[in-house]
Formats: sequence, structure tokens, C-alpha cells
Amino acid sequence: METSRILKVAMLEDGRTAVFPESRKAIYQYVYREAAGVYWEQELGCFVSTPPREWTPQKWYKHILAIVRTSVGLQMVLTPETEYESKKAGFEESIKQADQELWR
Repeated sequence: METSRILKVAMLEDGRTAVFPESRKAIYQYVYREAAGVYWEQELGCFVSTPPREWTPQKWYKHILAIVRTSVGLQMVLTPETEYESKKAGFEESIKQADQELWR
């Protein structure tokens, strides 16, 4: 299993959650085959969710990491240098909390 640092977690203008790994490989495009609402955006260099409906960015974050790990064998990890981009107050803290829940 490959490990990659997460450069940034963002909420895009259209509300989708995006996770930007340091690693970029052509194989990531095949994550869509899981039919789990997670896609690789080649132009942006990130994994993205489908447009939000009922799920929070935190739930999407955990889902993206889980799907990417099982489908393309990439484990993404937050670092102290990870950037957070959202107009929502408390976004960074909620993503960090979601990340901690993944590793319990």
C-alpha cells in the first residue's frame, strides 16, 4: 500500500469535498469504478465527492479516504502542513476530528 501526505482538504465552490494528495498517478482515475460517489479530478489533482446532498464534508472526507484506500491502494494522511480551504467556520477542526475517528 502506498502512503501519501494530504496537501489540502477543501470544499469546492459547488460544495463538493476535495482531498488533494501529494501523489498523482494515472491509476487514480479508476476510483470511479467503485460506484461510490468518489472521482479523480485530473485537472485539479484531487479526489472529489459527488455534489453534497445529505452528507457533511466530514462524512465525505472519511468516505473518500476509505474508498481510495480500498480501490487504488493509496492511504492518505494529514500532516501539520495540510491546508484547509472552506468558507464554513470550523471546517479545519471538523476534518481533523473526522480523521481521528478513522484511526480509532
